[in-house]
Amino acid sequence: MKAGIIDSLSLLLSSENKTIQNNATLALTNLSFDAENVEAIIEVGGASSLVQLLLAASNEVQVSIT
Repeated sequence: MKAGIIDSLSLLLSSENKTIQNNATLALTNLSFDAENVEAIIEVGGASSLVQLLLAASNEVQVSIT
């Protein structure tokens, strides 16, 4: 079940809506405190999506990532 949630949140990182991007980023950040979740985030491509978002996103989203 967690993998499905993490996969869905990772997909939301590519939304054009900055609020959705921000909320997905915050949720993934909170989930990343668990090592199993970090593995799942990496497996679904969430880590690379977060890096891409960090390079191109608004300041609000960038603050959420860091």
